[in-house]
Amino acid sequence: MAFGREYPGTKSQAVIAKISRILESGYLLYVTPEQMFDALVKMRQAMTTEDERKPIDDLTRRFAQHDRRAWKQVGPGLQRLLVDRIADLGDAALVAATPTVTTTLREALSSTVTGTTWQAESMTLHTGSVAVTDDLKAVRRDALQQLERLHRLLVEGRERREVRYAMLAAGSTPNNAGYSDLLGEVIMDDLARVIGFFTSVLPDLGLEAKRRVEVDLHHRYHAYHCLPPTMADNPALVAAQRRLLNAIAACRAVLDGDADLDRYRALVGHDSITPIMWAKPGFDYQAAAKERSAKIDVLVASVSVETAGEWLSRLERFVETRSDDMATFLGLQEFIKKLAAAQPEILLAWLPLLSDRLADWLPGMLHGLSDAGHSAAVVPLIEAWVAEDRHLSSIAWYLQFAEAFRFDLLATITAKALAAEDDQVLHNVTVAAARQSANHPDGLFDHIFLPAAQSLSSRRLFGWVGGLFNWDQLGLLKGLSTQQVGPLLKLLVKLPRLGTNGEALLAVVAREHLQAVIDLIGERFVRERDSDDFRYEDLPYGLHYLREPFASAPAEIVAGARRWFDADPSLAEFRGGRLIAEIFPNLEHPLYLLLLTQIEDSREGIEFVLSVLRAFKGEEFLHPLLRAIVGRLPADDELLHIVDIVINSSGVLTGEYGSVEAQEARKTLVAEWTTDENEAVRAFAARFIKSADNQLAMERRRADRSVALRKITYDE
Repeated sequence: MAFGREYPGTKSQAVIAKISRILESGYLLYVTPEQMFDALVKMRQAMTTEDERKPIDDLTRRFAQHDRRAWKQVGPGLQRLLVDRIADLGDAALVAATPTVTTTLREALSSTVTGTTWQAESMTLHTGSVAVTDDLKAVRRDALQQLERLHRLLVEGRERREVRYAMLAAGSTPNNAGYSDLLGEVIMDDLARVIGFFTSVLPDLGLEAKRRVEVDLHHRYHAYHCLPPTMADNPALVAAQRRLLNAIAACRAVLDGDADLDRYRALVGHDSITPIMWAKPGFDYQAAAKERSAKIDVLVASVSVETAGEWLSRLERFVETRSDDMATFLGLQEFIKKLAAAQPEILLAWLPLLSDRLADWLPGMLHGLSDAGHSAAVVPLIEAWVAEDRHLSSIAWYLQFAEAFRFDLLATITAKALAAEDDQVLHNVTVAAARQSANHPDGLFDHIFLPAAQSLSSRRLFGWVGGLFNWDQLGLLKGLSTQQVGPLLKLLVKLPRLGTNGEALLAVVAREHLQAVIDLIGERFVRERDSDDFRYEDLPYGLHYLREPFASAPAEIVAGARRWFDADPSLAEFRGGRLIAEIFPNLEHPLYLLLLTQIEDSREGIEFVLSVLRAFKGEEFLHPLLRAIVGRLPADDELLHIVDIVINSSGVLTGEYGSVEAQEARKTLVAEWTTDENEAVRAFAARFIKSADNQLAMERRRADRSVALRKITYDE
């Protein structure tokens, strides 16, 4: 219980992170490596969320890496032990320990040695390369063997992709460090082995896995296709490079022989490789984009009445790839657009046959057909789908950019989505209403946007707040009446975090309904105080969009902050005070006069102003107001303690003597008060300076002692 609120207990991931830090920071990390590895495996297996797994994975990475201190004592001995430990695991145990094993073996294949040394007043980060020995070569060879074994045991998925990624670590040169020719030879030979393995397993991989292999292959080719001049005259390195390039060529031959992959990589993946990227040493993305577009033209030309069914089945397979990256299917979108222009009849014939997954690309198909002059054929299909409750999400998405916008269709979709509480459709209708509002303003807010937003918000879904557009460029929130703004702002009280999107929305509303937005901020302060959701954030830190409208109304902002203070003075510096400090960081005119008026008004006004000043960091421009406050208070008033707090506030302090320097600066500022005409101000200044002298003496002794002890600790 704190500040009148009950907070949840410590989360499991916080406990796990603490345990991991303890194990990493002390001698326990390497005292019994076999037991530590077994413990990491069991801990990782016991975790149920990504937040819990992350500290374990980080600890595993730290444990298995080539540590500078360990290398000085045993070379790659730790990695040898860990690889042997993994080799002793049975197949079932190996698969069960996949995440820990993959991380461990990836670190064993690293060619970088890292470490940290400390001195009394500095920390040094060390980075170097591993030394090539027969033991190191054997460790790398055996690590690759275990990764190959694990790859064969796994089915295609995320863990198998991580195994391939770990294997590629064998081809990475040391980070920020030079390395010997011998190490370069070892790295290229090991990478050639990895690529040879990839070549052998390509027939068993899916299209996306093959595409990713090709992307990785090209990256390695780009790194090794030309040796630096300092290495090009070494026959052993030249021979190793030749072996590596031959392995790359063999893998490319298998990839290029896959006709389905040839089509797939043109339509899927923003980073797919094109022939020109192999021919030119640099990455000419514009040339590659042109080449890819030309390839799409060829694919479109291959679609005919005879091949239409085959192509539809092919696209259904291609879109089985899942990705959160919106650029993944840019090629497919271009293909659909060009197909609509070149073969609209085929695309029209496909529309009734689309699977739910391929229907996600329905908006592009409809736009393409409309642009090609086939709107008359598209409209009946859309009407039929809406009547049958089919593809509502895709149709709503299409309507946001449709030139022949149909309000009635969007209204029907909204009604169906509200009845079914279909969140995806409701989100899309809010987007459509927002985007179409500039050209079709009538009814979109009242009949589409607001009902959908209310339904989504009732289930704590606030994606409608924005992120896909700029509120300032839309007409939806402009010209709203007070009656329309009220329900919208009521929803925003419940929004857990305003963020930049919520702030941008409020900034548009504030231009016509400033007081309503100020009142909303007050309601959010109250909700944050009363809410049991500790993640609720009443106001973003670092206002951007609201700064301009709020800065234009200083009197209203101060009046609002005073109302909030009168209603609940506790922690007011973090509410109204923080808002004022955010909008007026230097107490710009007329803030000084507005606050001075509060001081002169009453004792409650003084308390309010002090709550505002506590949101600052003791800057010099606060002192005139502080003098005015001190001059109005008796010498024993408890509010003078708050004045002390405001003066002693500071920002970030650096160095052992940072607090000493800050206190010296405060003392200098308050010393100017000693000439004030008000006796109460002079008396306060004298007391403060005397206290500051005592504090300075203690701080200097503390800093001197801390520096001396640290030097003793590091034998300096």
